[in-house]
Amino acid sequence: MANEEMMKYLNAESRNSDINKQKKPEYTTIKINKDYKILFNEIAYQRRIMKNDLIEQIIMEWCEDNESGLLEKFKAKELPEQKK
Repeated sequence: MANEEMMKYLNAESRNSDINKQKKPEYTTIKINKDYKILFNEIAYQRRIMKNDLIEQIIMEWCEDNESGLLEKFKAKELPEQKK
């Protein structure tokens, strides 16, 4: 009897772990001057935001101000390197 209950528990755990698995986001490395890295780290710290989220915000805000057409292509997944 205990064996059956253990099997049910293990099967339920297995199904739950499959449901809870999410695809991890992909990251890349961006090189910046060490002096600017110090500033970047301080901005992220003061805003209480993760560094990767901050860089994404910076890129999006810059595009909104300077490259709105490129931003629209990005959102529509029309850039050459984006997967369709």
